[in-house]
Amino acid sequence: MNTRHKSPLRYLLAAVILLTSLLSTSGIGYAQNEVTGLTITATVIDCGDVVYAIDWTIGSPPYLFVMDYGDGITTDKLELDSNNNITLNHTYLDHGDYEWTVRVYETIEEELVLVGTAANIITLNGPEVTLSSLPFPPLLVLGAADDTVVFTATVIGGIPPYSYNWDRDGVSEQVTADTTETVDEASFIFSGTGKYQAQVSVTDNCGFADTASLPVVVSDPGDMCHPTAQKIADAVNTIFPAQAGDLYACEEIYDIFDGDPEGSNVGFGRMWKAYNLALTMEELTWEEIRDWHLDTGGWGALLQLDRFSDLLETHSLPDLMGLVISEEFSLGDVRTAVRSVTRFEADFEDALSRITEGANPGELGQLYELAADLEVDPSTIDDYLADGLTLAELKHTGNIADRMEVDWIEIADARVTADSWGEINQAYKLATDDISATEILIHGIQKYRKDLQEADQEKRAEKQAAKQDDKEDDKEERAEQQAAQQNDKNQQTANKLAEQYPDYHGDVMSLLNGECEGDWACVRETLRKQEKTQAEGLPEKDLQTALQIFSKYGYPQEEVLEYHNTSCGGDWACTRAYFRELSASTKETGKPDK
Repeated sequence: MNTRHKSPLRYLLAAVILLTSLLSTSGIGYAQNEVTGLTITATVIDCGDVVYAIDWTIGSPPYLFVMDYGDGITTDKLELDSNNNITLNHTYLDHGDYEWTVRVYETIEEELVLVGTAANIITLNGPEVTLSSLPFPPLLVLGAADDTVVFTATVIGGIPPYSYNWDRDGVSEQVTADTTETVDEASFIFSGTGKYQAQVSVTDNCGFADTASLPVVVSDPGDMCHPTAQKIADAVNTIFPAQAGDLYACEEIYDIFDGDPEGSNVGFGRMWKAYNLALTMEELTWEEIRDWHLDTGGWGALLQLDRFSDLLETHSLPDLMGLVISEEFSLGDVRTAVRSVTRFEADFEDALSRITEGANPGELGQLYELAADLEVDPSTIDDYLADGLTLAELKHTGNIADRMEVDWIEIADARVTADSWGEINQAYKLATDDISATEILIHGIQKYRKDLQEADQEKRAEKQAAKQDDKEDDKEERAEQQAAQQNDKNQQTANKLAEQYPDYHGDVMSLLNGECEGDWACVRETLRKQEKTQAEGLPEKDLQTALQIFSKYGYPQEEVLEYHNTSCGGDWACTRAYFRELSASTKETGKPDK
């Protein structure tokens, strides 16, 4: 079927039509249901004549329309166009309930596709007749003054006038012409012993008919009959026809008591008991109760089944009796299944099926109790039993799950994987948010422990290395801090010395980090010597030597003297070597290498 094109009919065709009954005066019923784009109207015109009107305005034409009237007659496929009103006339031949169905097909790529259906029940009401008698039940004694029975027919519904046709044993006795009366009477006189059938047929103005009948028993007063049999016959006849299948003469009850040559008889006491049980067991007839005791079992079993049917609510007493009569199940099997339903809310059919497969009451109770405790369908338990687990193990999974506050299915799945409960406990102790207990079991407890240990060792090593790196970083940071503090302290000292020796033209920090190599005593000694030299004036010899260096290397006399007095501390050998090297580096690189 092509499903690429989805017609709106798939969602809009859900017509629900409620048909009214024939009106008692006009004989016309009318009903309508409207869904977006689709309106179906059904009108009962007269008696069984019904008009169906379909207003079609949805989807893409053309459509093919089929109407099944519910009485065995179906229309051919009718083609429908958009916005086309279709009217169908149909005549039903008798009253009753008819389920009509509408089917709509759409042509998609030259293929007929069912795109919508609508269905409902139309009820055509006809006459309903009930028959009563005086006396009731109609039990007569031949030759007595009351050998005449007056029968009364009462009609409900239908369209008047009515025609009443009375007969006895199929022979017409009385016909009442058309009348609007809903009650009619007939009197029959019975002049011979035996069983008779009195019947009335009522036909209304539409030709719709209904029939009712009553059996009549006429007995011979000369026949001797056991008084207890008469008592039972009279009692059973009072519950006819609701809970007795026939009207009984005293002799018929005695024949049942007398039985057959093989001894299949029922005593008066049992027949009376069957009558009393019939008064309470409305689903059974007196004959069914009597035959149950004769063919199947005692009253105790029947009473149990009656109680079981009340407990089940879904299975009637005849249903349960049928199970036992079939001999497929015993009364004990039914009792076990019912107990499973009432105690564990099990499904009755499921319980019977398990009993058929060989489950004993203990196993069945354990299964359903476990399913109830775990709040699962018994079929889920079956799956784990098929995997090799036992009911005891599954029950234990529930206990462990409660203790560990996890889903029992998780424990059951783990049990299928694990070799022992100890492994499961270990797995759950080892489980984390990153790996479940089931995954650990699949991985293997020992292997997971080993992997975990190796991973832990690796983490510790990484942590130790990181700690060492942090320690070295802290050491370097402290050294840098100390160096910065020392540098600040040296700068402060240098600033103080610069203020103390203002005539020193060099940088005190350079002097400290240079020729004095961080020795403040050296710095102070150099500054004092320079100050002393400047105070005493420069010797002539120093001036001449500085002049010679200037003449030889081209460096100013003042620069030579300053370096001589500061960096070289008055040592001319040091001064000459410095400017000689300085001059050589300048010639090689073009820049002085100071």
